[in-house]
Amino acid sequence: MNNVMIDLETMDTAPTAAIVSIGAVKFDKNGLGDQFYAVIDLASAIECGLTMSASTVQWWHNQPNKTDTFDGNKSDLLVPVLKAFSNWIECDTRVWGNGSDFDNV
Repeated sequence: MNNVMIDLETMDTAPTAAIVSIGAVKFDKNGLGDQFYAVIDLASAIECGLTMSASTVQWWHNQPNKTDTFDGNKSDLLVPVLKAFSNWIECDTRVWGNGSDFDNV
């Protein structure tokens, strides 16, 4: 399977956004394959220089089903998650997501 659909949950709408979760699934014309999911500790994303915006924080505050995305007991540090994701995804993979300037940046 050489296609991966990625969905990031973030705290900003800029390409520098602090990532709070990564979800991805491999797929091809025959269906879905391996999945990747990780919740990221927000503080670790901020410590790495990623950004938050007031409007995005407010948007998240108003979402009814946000519990899993912000469960600090189930979160991991940003750098180990990105390393694990890098190991999971393959070099010759086509990446799909919310545009070339956001999820796929």
